[in-house]
Amino acid sequence: MVRYRERKTNRGKTPVEVMRTAVDEVLKKNRAINAVARETGIDRMTLKRYVRKSSLSPSVGLIPNWNTRQVFNLEQEEMLAKYLLQASKMNYGLSTKTTRQFAYDMAVANNITCPSSWSMKKTAGIDWLQGFMKRRPELSLRAAEATSLARATAFNKYNVSEFFKNLHKVRARHNFGPENIYNVDETGLNCAKAC
Repeated sequence: MVRYRERKTNRGKTPVEVMRTAVDEVLKKNRAINAVARETGIDRMTLKRYVRKSSLSPSVGLIPNWNTRQVFNLEQEEMLAKYLLQASKMNYGLSTKTTRQFAYDMAVANNITCPSSWSMKKTAGIDWLQGFMKRRPELSLRAAEATSLARATAFNKYNVSEFFKNLHKVRARHNFGPENIYNVDETGLNCAKAC
């Protein structure tokens, strides 16, 4: 599947109103399909197909259904996106690989038909992930930053307020001026294990 396909024709871009009037011209006014297709700029075979569909069932959709082979429907994709955002807020962001595995597990758990390559590799495809990320720009999947468990759990409201209380006491006791305050944070040192 091509991720970034450049259109070479404008087929499939006919507005619904134009297609409906063209079909009505053929069915109600008994005009020739070729003549109507030439006037409206619609492909002859496309118009013929929609005329045949409309004669069998008047309530037929007059626009192509592009998401016929889409694995998850909109509701399921929304659930997946909400889960990924919630996991990210809990400092458990998922990488692209784990997101693809999670999508496959979700498809299997919900008995959704998925491509055979998903079943062989036990993971969703890269093309699916690219399409999903394109449809969900609010998501950002990256490799998780290394943070130790102790550091992640210690960063809570009580500990932060205690730190600032102690800082205020020390500054009040020693009367440190701005010229005597230095930043001695070891920014280049990482003592947490990489995930």
